Amino acid sequence: MKRNVLIFCLILLSVCATAQTKSVDIDSRGFHYSYRAFPSEPLNPMRFTYATKVNATNTTKKHVTPEDLATSIVIQGQVKTDNADEAAVMVELNLGNLIVASSGINERKVESKDKDGKVTSISYYYSASVGYNFESSFKISQGETVLKTGATHSRLYERKYTSAEYSSRREAAEYWNNNREVLIDGFHRTLASEAVRATSEHLTRFYGFEAVIDVRDILKITDEKKHN
Repeated sequence: MKRNVLIFCLILLSVCATAQTKSVDIDSRGFHYSYRAFPSEPLNPMRFTYATKVNATNTTKKHVTPEDLATSIVIQGQVKTDNADEAAVMVELNLGNLIVASSGINERKVESKDKDGKVTSISYYYSASVGYNFESSFKISQGETVLKTGATHSRLYERKYTSAEYSSRREAAEYWNNNREVLIDGFHRTLASEAVRATSEHLTRFYGFEAVIDVRDILKITDEKKHN
């Protein structure tokens, strides 16, 4: 609203200043600015304190540390406290188990041909493929009142991982067998980070003051040319 008023005033001043002129040159000047957006679903009061907690299954806790993840959940523009008893609002993120739904070997066939189109050689390349899914959700509450819940990962969505290619099927199979634990650990860490980021983005949009950085706009500048 303030920006609209400023632009209107600039236009009005420009019109008044050039009313007696013969012609007007208008130059455009770009500028950058930042601001904070108002929450889409503000609470009463609009500013509040909040605490965060991450709940994870025993299997998931072998790969991530809930306490470390909780420190990364942020509602921009609000005041975070480590003492849940002092917080007006409580944010909880729940992390489920990662399920490996499928695994297999992909085969890619490459044919080399001569200038007449005749196949001169055939090469095969193999890669390990893994399908997995995960479930996570958040809840924000004010006292005994649940304000909002939402899913950050759905069990219905299967993710795919594909390894680099190898010259033999055996090498591709051995890659997955030999690196299974390392890969699953990486899957957990990536998914947990995504859940934290999604929770922060959702709650900032609903209840926080999101920082919008480096917005570009154009200011019209009038160069007067008076009639002689």
